[in-house]
Amino acid sequence: MNLTVVEATDDQGRALWSFEQPPWAGHYSIEFARVHDDIKSLNLKLALHKSRFAEFVIKPEKAGNATAP
Repeated sequence: MNLTVVEATDDQGRALWSFEQPPWAGHYSIEFARVHDDIKSLNLKLALHKSRFAEFVIKPEKAGNATAP
């Protein structure tokens, strides 16, 4: 599972910019930049979603074997 910060604002509606660290042993860490001194609370919108992986296999061809349409 992956945890993503979708939106973060303070109690006055100001947007906060976050740095998400990759999880370590199931523990997540979120750091915020541009935080004002007068913040009393945070509003966080988080998304928890399954990891999806895809594998692509490509067969290279020599440049001289290209065919014209």
